[in-house]
Amino acid sequence: ANIAYGRVPGHKTTSADAVKAYVQAVLKSKHPTWVQIPKELQPEGWKFRRPVCRLYKALYGHPESGGHWEKHLKGVIKNLGGEPIDEHPGSFWFPQTRLLLTTYVDDFLLSGPEEHRDDLWRRLGGVKNGGIKIEDIGDLSRFLGRHHEVVIIEGKGDGVAFNMRDYVKAACERYTSIPGVKPLKHAQTPFCSDGTLTAADDEVQGELAASACSVLMKDLWAARLGRPDLTKAITALASKVSKWSRNHDRMLYRLMSYMWTTRDYELVGYVNDPLEEL
Repeated sequence: ANIAYGRVPGHKTTSADAVKAYVQAVLKSKHPTWVQIPKELQPEGWKFRRPVCRLYKALYGHPESGGHWEKHLKGVIKNLGGEPIDEHPGSFWFPQTRLLLTTYVDDFLLSGPEEHRDDLWRRLGGVKNGGIKIEDIGDLSRFLGRHHEVVIIEGKGDGVAFNMRDYVKAACERYTSIPGVKPLKHAQTPFCSDGTLTAADDEVQGELAASACSVLMKDLWAARLGRPDLTKAITALASKVSKWSRNHDRMLYRLMSYMWTTRDYELVGYVNDPLEEL
């Protein structure tokens, strides 16, 4: 939705990263946490055997750090005029400038009128004024592991392609690295043909029972970010991981063969109308 808003004529989408996001927030836990200081971080002259210090920053790895960083970030954005969008946690609307900001841990995506964009990045990154330390402000290219490319759609103008090619290829290669798995072959759909699955094989444990969950979860990320044609096959198999059968081995092989066959597929979208005509 954010990227679509950035494709409206006169709008643009840019992205940025927060620098060492969690430790920008203070750890405001109910109970204090003390951490052991490794030798390479101890000041010269310390003679303690196992010194500990009070943890004041939301260090990555502490179970509460994510929540404190999120609260800190939300407070900064609200002070800048951003209004939380209840249905989409992590997204904020700026009514005065009509900008839309989406945050995902330390990744930021900003879309809206070009004339207001740079000013919001400047104010958001104003550390001296209680802002967030950010870097790598630039055009939309890679976000959450997905690449974005501007493409020309005949008769429709510019569009954006959601490129997950490298990710899908890596998912297939990970699958074929499992011992005993056959090489992938051409498949036009992600589903097994009628008659290829037998009732007897529903009662035999599959050889991939231990590996299926990790394979499917990696596949699901590709489906969520740019390959909706994979979703049905993946979620159907994901519901079977607790009782994995030989038939499920075959279904997973077919899914992975389809992914390999279609590894260059991309989801493409475009918005070339002004807002008042949408």
